[in-house]
Amino acid sequence: MNANERFNEPAENADTGRLAVVSLADVEPERVQWLWPGRLPLRKLSLIAGQQGLGKSFLTLDLASRVSTGTPWPDALDDHNPQGNVILLSAEDALADTVRPRLDWAGANVDRIKAIEGVAEVDHTGQRSFDLQRDIYLLSEAVEEIGEVRLIVFDPIDSYLGQNVNPNRGNDIRRVLGPLAELAEHSGAAVVAVAHLNKSPNPNALYRVCGSIAYPTPTREIDIRNRLDRVNDKIQQIAWGHNALGAADRMAELVDEQRRLRGALAKAGGKHQTARHVPTGKRRESEGSQP
Repeated sequence: MNANERFNEPAENADTGRLAVVSLADVEPERVQWLWPGRLPLRKLSLIAGQQGLGKSFLTLDLASRVSTGTPWPDALDDHNPQGNVILLSAEDALADTVRPRLDWAGANVDRIKAIEGVAEVDHTGQRSFDLQRDIYLLSEAVEEIGEVRLIVFDPIDSYLGQNVNPNRGNDIRRVLGPLAELAEHSGAAVVAVAHLNKSPNPNALYRVCGSIAYPTPTREIDIRNRLDRVNDKIQQIAWGHNALGAADRMAELVDEQRRLRGALAKAGGKHQTARHVPTGKRRESEGSQP
């Protein structure tokens, strides 16, 4: 069989659909729209990853607070930040004794922040956990019903992947996160997924996100949270890596005490460091635990 004959007939059991081909001459260029200018894009799936206890959830609640009130971003204090609604999915922190108090500290407009606690069974027999494989359409309906949704947070994302998903298999992760990225595009909201770093000694932090490099693949923005030692204060750093839309590999610094009291970012910008070079060493016992 020659090459022409080989490709003239579809393979056995092959899908015989037609390719969707578009001429780039017919594609209208668009500017990227931002939730946090240069850092978190609208209509995209972004990832916040880091070791436990470094304030990933604090950061997402600060984002939610700023969106709910229209408070300017810490490195763009003179720029207008449109007010909008927020949807939270929090699997690890209780709403009453953790999420709500932190939002209150941050000065959030809680009327604009909605939490999805689960999915009520059709037969009214109870409530089950939200499952991205089964319930993405319900989330889309909620976005439409609530309206003006500018931010959706999954904390942590692996709690919502559903059954039969191996977090170490790229195909499994892409199968679940692909539709979520499509939801972000369709809804116009910024979708932020929180993830933990695994214990791999790999110095490239992108390969330590929940065990699979597939997590960063469908996302357009990633930040890796890590602790820096300072003499008199504790500094949080964000290494912005895999930023396909904004200026890549920037770092934001957060002062712990300010974040703890106000749930707010105290300082952003400054140093440059890539996610590929985030230190992997253990933090000192004397540093204590995060709230």
